[in-house]
Amino acid sequence: MLSLNGLRVQAETQLRCALEPLFKLGALKNDPKFMIEYELAERKDQLKQGRSILEYLKRQKPRDNARIKSMEVECQAKKEELILGLKNHRPQLFEKNDDKTAIEKFSVPASLSAEKAGLLDWYDLLYRMGSASIHSDAKSLESGHFLIGDDHEVEFIKNEPELEDLDEFVNTLCTVLLNAVEFVGAALGEEIPSGQLDAIKEDLMKLSELKN
Repeated sequence: MLSLNGLRVQAETQLRCALEPLFKLGALKNDPKFMIEYELAERKDQLKQGRSILEYLKRQKPRDNARIKSMEVECQAKKEELILGLKNHRPQLFEKNDDKTAIEKFSVPASLSAEKAGLLDWYDLLYRMGSASIHSDAKSLESGHFLIGDDHEVEFIKNEPELEDLDEFVNTLCTVLLNAVEFVGAALGEEIPSGQLDAIKEDLMKLSELKN
């Protein structure tokens, strides 16, 4: 729908956003222990968000000291929980690092999830290539919405249906969704009947007919 309305960059952004949880689902399917990695990464992200809110509160005038104190206590508790989890799961991080450095060094990049999921090709060909779209830099905007001439002036604005390679693009999205269904079933220990998967695949592939 986004491509047909001239918003191909936004469509590519949606594809990249869909790939990230797909990699995690695939990693969980192939390695149930990956849940620990994922959960610790989520804790680190929550701690980072809490600290951002704390910095925001400290800049406000007048200062809400009671709320600041409450947020400091909450952040400290999250930090201690994260450190405990990392020491149990990634003790090597603390062999030559203090707690702060160990937290900074811990990460679960999308490439690791993709590798565990057996989808490194998709990571290289689709996820990394989609970075320009999701970060909306000048190049991605130019390819999606305007054309710059040799004189570095905008020649024209475009917002027309983007049909080039649309079949392949839609089929890729359909495959992402189909794999997600299979991964969820496997991760939950529920075998999805092949006939049901075939029906889902058939319905998804019909989306390519939207171009016509």
